[in-house]
Amino acid sequence: MDIAMDEFRAMQRELQALRAIEAIKRVKHAYCRCVDTANLEELRTLLDEEVVVHFASGSFQQVVRGREDYLRLIAGMANDQMLAQHTVHHPEIDLVSDVEATGIWYLHGHYYRLWDMHHVTGTALYRDRYVRTGDRWQIRESRYESLYELDYLMQDRPPITAHLLSRTGRPAQGE
Repeated sequence: MDIAMDEFRAMQRELQALRAIEAIKRVKHAYCRCVDTANLEELRTLLDEEVVVHFASGSFQQVVRGREDYLRLIAGMANDQMLAQHTVHHPEIDLVSDVEATGIWYLHGHYYRLWDMHHVTGTALYRDRYVRTGDRWQIRESRYESLYELDYLMQDRPPITAHLLSRTGRPAQGE
C-alpha cells in the first residue's frame, strides 16, 4: 500500500511540475503577443513589479528596471509606425523551486521601422527567470542576446495590407 501511495504522490508532483511548465510557456507566449500588439494592460499582468530586462543586440544595449519603466519603453516602441513579430520556440524550462523557474527561449523576429525605413531581423536567446505569486507565474528577469541581427535600409515602403499596431500602438514620436 505504501508503494502505491508513494507512486501516487510522485505522479502528483510530476503533474504539478508539468502544469507549472505549461503556465510559464503561456506567460512567455502571451508576452510576445502583448509586445507585438501593444497590449500593455495584459503585459502588466505578465511582469513582476521588480522585473529587470537586459537587451543586448547588434544595434543597442539597454537595461530596464521595474515594470512601469519597461511598460513605458514598450509603449514607445510598439507604435503606429512599427510592424513587429516575435516568435519564441524551443523552451528549456527548469523549475528551481515551487515558486521560481528559469527558461531559455529561441527568438526569431522581424521589426519594420517605418519612420526611418529599416527592416531589422534576426535571432536571439532569451534567458528568463520566473516567479510564482499565488497561482500566477510572472517574468522576474529577461535577458535577450542576439545571435545575429540584420538591418536593411528599405528603399520603398513595404506594401502593407494589414497593420494592427496602426490601431493599437501609440502615435510615433513627432507624428
